[in-house]
Amino acid sequence: MRFNLKDIWDKVKNSKRAKALLMFFVVLPLVSIICGSIIAKKIIIPITNKSIEGKNQDTEAVTINNHIYNYYYVQTGVFTNQENAKMLKKELNRNEIDSAIVKDKDVYRVIVSISYKDEFEDLKKRLKELKIDYIVKEVKINSIINNGKELQVINKYIEQISDVLYKQIDMYYSKDLEQDDKNLQNIIQLMKNMAMNNIDNKIEENFKTCNNIIIKDVENFTANKQKGAKESMLENLANEIFTIKSFYDFVSQYYIN
Repeated sequence: MRFNLKDIWDKVKNSKRAKALLMFFVVLPLVSIICGSIIAKKIIIPITNKSIEGKNQDTEAVTINNHIYNYYYVQTGVFTNQENAKMLKKELNRNEIDSAIVKDKDVYRVIVSISYKDEFEDLKKRLKELKIDYIVKEVKINSIINNGKELQVINKYIEQISDVLYKQIDMYYSKDLEQDDKNLQNIIQLMKNMAMNNIDNKIEENFKTCNNIIIKDVENFTANKQKGAKESMLENLANEIFTIKSFYDFVSQYYIN
């Protein structure tokens, strides 16, 4: 027996089971698709866009200044034991290479030069001749810009200290003693007058520790410059760089968390 489309449709109309199957497998899925499309266009997508916009605004609130303070140092060894670092330092001294040992968290780094440019070609050549292993490493200190007053104060401090360090590095290689000393005395006085007000107690405590260490090293750097003690000057610079790096890492982690 053959059925045409009209006969099939008449049977569907007269069968409750067929109607139920038609509703479940055809009509309801179509209605769901249509309703889902409307909900997505009118509700979900606008909310998602607002969330993205909000996230972008938060991201823009804490941005990194384009001015990045770069410090480069030549490292000939890193040890967990200070005595091993001292042994390497003695070897370098025997070969008339100035070096400094700086404590960085749980390790002791042996550093033979510091600059704000990766320009150590003569030193690299000398170390290669002596068959002394070395690596040039970089420390980046970014100035953090934020609408909040706390980070504006911290940002200013980081910029000032970084400017001081840049001047000291110039002085390390310079021979203009009189002018260098005048500049440094002004810098030391400015640093002594620096303070952080209306900021979190943990930040202020860390700032005071950092600032006191740097003031002491800047003062020692001045005295060592007058004596011509370049190795001690190198040690002062290394201490300052890793002190400000430690402070910067602490502040960054504090505000991120």
